[in-house]
Amino acid sequence: MNNLFSLDNKTVLITGASRGIGFLLARGLAQQGAHILINATTEEHAR
Repeated sequence: MNNLFSLDNKTVLITGASRGIGFLLARGLAQQGAHILINATTEEHAR
């Protein structure tokens, strides 16, 4: 079945993805097949 809202091979940029809602959003979208780009204030926060 063709999924109209499929995230496979889609790229998503999430700012504030190092914690909180942004972190949960990044994790959830990645589980759905999206490629995630994140932005954090420091490299340490991005890990």
